[in-house]
Amino acid sequence: MFYIINSTPFNQNQLANKNLFNINFSGGFSGILTQEIREYRSLAYASSAKYKFNFHPEVNNYMFTYIGCQADKTNYAVSVAFDLLKNMPEKPDRMDMVRSKVILSQNSEFPNFRDLSEQVEALQIKGYDSDPREKANELYPNLEFTDIVSFYKENVQNQKIFLGIYGDSKRFDLEKLGQFGKVKKIEISDIIQF
Repeated sequence: MFYIINSTPFNQNQLANKNLFNINFSGGFSGILTQEIREYRSLAYASSAKYKFNFHPEVNNYMFTYIGCQADKTNYAVSVAFDLLKNMPEKPDRMDMVRSKVILSQNSEFPNFRDLSEQVEALQIKGYDSDPREKANELYPNLEFTDIVSFYKENVQNQKIFLGIYGDSKRFDLEKLGQFGKVKKIEISDIIQF
């Protein structure tokens, strides 16, 4: 299952909040998505989500969520994931873990030398004149869980969701999926011409 949310316009001042939101929502095994989908309910083998700034700042940001599950668990997994995207659980007691994880991950991630020029260009296109992670590092200690919630409400909660499911449609209920929006079944031949 692939969930895509076309979100709000780029705002360079949201980097720290975006990074905290991503760790909280999908920070590996400690992220809400993985805990709710995989750990608590055993609905998926794999799950991930990331709110991303688009390469070009004039194009809206987006959120991409992926869930890999057995076909017979599709309807339940769709329901849980939709609920998480529309009603993210608020767990302020996670803030210290989220803050620590985002600082550690940011300080240990460096672009591959082959990608460095592309990343510098992307930052320049977005209007940065220095590495924005430095400013984000200064902000992290002072940000609170309410900042994550505000980011979520502004950029994710009330946005339209596109859901694409790749699988055997005989093993899940297309009619029940209609409660989440318009359902359109397509064949591989509609996408790829051999």
